[in-house]
Amino acid sequence: FVCKNQVGSLRYMAPEILLNFVNVSNLRNENKLAVLNKADVWSAGQTIAQLANLSEPYAQALSQDDLEEAMLNKQVDLVTSTGPDDSLFVSVINSALTFDYKKRPDAYDL
Repeated sequence: FVCKNQVGSLRYMAPEILLNFVNVSNLRNENKLAVLNKADVWSAGQTIAQLANLSEPYAQALSQDDLEEAMLNKQVDLVTSTGPDDSLFVSVINSALTFDYKKRPDAYDL
């Protein structure tokens, strides 16, 4: 899926952007950068999770409505394990996929 009013693939778009929890265009510059930084962390987490899980994010979603419903239900494809001694790696990925952007770390915190 491709989002028509935002740039990027919907499967990697942060929930706060896709579901319009935050209207980025109405934010002041410093707040906009903070929100977009955390949205980028989500997208990076989705990309790394895809590599770890060997499947694209929200693979079960066949339409934008399915994807939005999965996000509204806070369904996230977390990584459980990639091998021995991977607890830090898994923790970093899963923290990047924190649904609530206010609780999600920014790139500096990761």
